[in-house]
Amino acid sequence: MYLAAVTIGGITAPQITAPPPGDTCQANMLEPWLEALLAEYGENVLRFDADAAQVCGRLRVPHPENPLDKQIAATALLYDLILVTRNVRHFAESGVKLLDPFAG
Repeated sequence: MYLAAVTIGGITAPQITAPPPGDTCQANMLEPWLEALLAEYGENVLRFDADAAQVCGRLRVPHPENPLDKQIAATALLYDLILVTRNVRHFAESGVKLLDPFAG
């Protein structure tokens, strides 16, 4: 299993922005989970580098929306990986191999 570096940002952002003022319950749950995830898979975090940026740029030309999803798709394409996501709609036109773990 690999993680795109941009995915880590997607997990981290809700810890900071999602809880209503004074309610840190979600952040308190996500932080230890993310720490455990990185402890186990930290060696498998794929960088968004110049090669991935070029692939991402090509993906954004016909469809500029969802730029972070394009970064994730570019990383998966670059490494010839299957992208596991529930949000297949944002990735459908990228050409990346997809797996929705919630699909029947």
